[in-house]
Amino acid sequence: VIAKLQFELLFSKVCRMVRRRELQPARRSKPLYYVLIASQLSSCFDGMFQLFRRLSQWRLAQLAAVWSLKHALKYRRNASVLVEAFASMFQIAFHMGFSDNITWMQERSLEIIADNVDLINMDYMKAVVKYYTALIMCQTIRSTKLLSIELGRVVLKITDTLQCKTSEWHIIPVLAELLMSHRKISDAVSMLRDFQSLTDRYQDTSAKAWYFSIAMDIMLDTSCCVETYKDCESFFLKNCEALGYQRDAYVVTRLFANLWLWCVRNGAWETADTWMNKLQEVFVLTPHDSMINVHTALRLLEGLVLTLVNKIEARSILAIVRLQNEIERLCDNIEDALAISRSHEAKFKLCKIYYKKVVDGRYNAIGKLRKLRKLALARKDLLCAEKTLHTIQYWRCELPPKLESFWLDHCSSVINESEVDGSEPLDRFTPSRYDYTSCVLNAERIYPFSLPLPRARYF
Repeated sequence: VIAKLQFELLFSKVCRMVRRRELQPARRSKPLYYVLIASQLSSCFDGMFQLFRRLSQWRLAQLAAVWSLKHALKYRRNASVLVEAFASMFQIAFHMGFSDNITWMQERSLEIIADNVDLINMDYMKAVVKYYTALIMCQTIRSTKLLSIELGRVVLKITDTLQCKTSEWHIIPVLAELLMSHRKISDAVSMLRDFQSLTDRYQDTSAKAWYFSIAMDIMLDTSCCVETYKDCESFFLKNCEALGYQRDAYVVTRLFANLWLWCVRNGAWETADTWMNKLQEVFVLTPHDSMINVHTALRLLEGLVLTLVNKIEARSILAIVRLQNEIERLCDNIEDALAISRSHEAKFKLCKIYYKKVVDGRYNAIGKLRKLRKLALARKDLLCAEKTLHTIQYWRCELPPKLESFWLDHCSSVINESEVDGSEPLDRFTPSRYDYTSCVLNAERIYPFSLPLPRARYF
């Protein structure tokens, strides 16, 4: 409570300082060492912000961030410190849910930073990368996706030009998701290939894990195969020890969730259980969580509903009850995590409609899906709108047989298991991969996975 009150008082002072376009001189000129100490204090508070952020002590983190910005704004002596302070402030604003209320500060910060550039060096450019990344997160809440995409490209260009290694790669999955939501498949793949060149240069295991995770994201959502399941599995087997020590839990959970969902969709249940055991060890979804982790949770939700369909057809009553409880708990957690950013709301509603239709065959899912498609189009989530339309047509039996099974036929060609769910080997009936070249030649058409309903109900 005390930290919250202190933050509110300091934040009001900081807002007044930001509104001043020019730095007002003090009544008495301060010695240079006093100005330098203020700049160092800002850096110290920014370090405290990073520490509290890692410890998930968000109230203390936002207090440290506002102290850092206050000292940085007081004399604006060090441009790098000023940019870092603004970046930390916008990061915590995004996480705590008030970034939409300080849009004016985000715009004014660009002017202040431009007015206070004294020396452009490597530290300054790294701070700019962090600053733009924070702005991208804030813009996604406002659904200004095109602006976020442009900012993301600027960050990648700076990183590539300076050949500097960033401490976090979280901008990559966010940018890929924004491009995919606008159905810019070629842009997403081009960005991913540029990112691959960065990973080869830095030999960073975390970066490579993000590369394979995003490649699987593209395949799971569109059928476009940049990297196969076998490639991603081989990467994990070669780097499992290094991934076990990763400080970035988001990338490990996304990789496990995507590999698990691929196996669930293909009915490779034994392999899926292996990935699920690994996923349960590392995945945690908290209120107001990152949009990266919410995306991973939606993968988990889809896979659990698909597993429920399998258990319903197998008449496994205990498993059905257990899965229903698990799905409902996960839905509650996702709703808490979406309390700030509604960028995944349409995808979440699609999963919930699917779950309700699986549980209750009389549920009016088609009407709900039509309303959901209008919502997705209004929010410029073209990928979700396409998935929703595909689901409507599939459940109404309006799709040609080839389109119903397109994802399974073209994304299941490279698993070494001799049998999947008791059927013939996959390589025997899979025609070919729908690779990036095929996607471009086909006008970047996407083929979503067809969400199956239980063929028989016993409850």
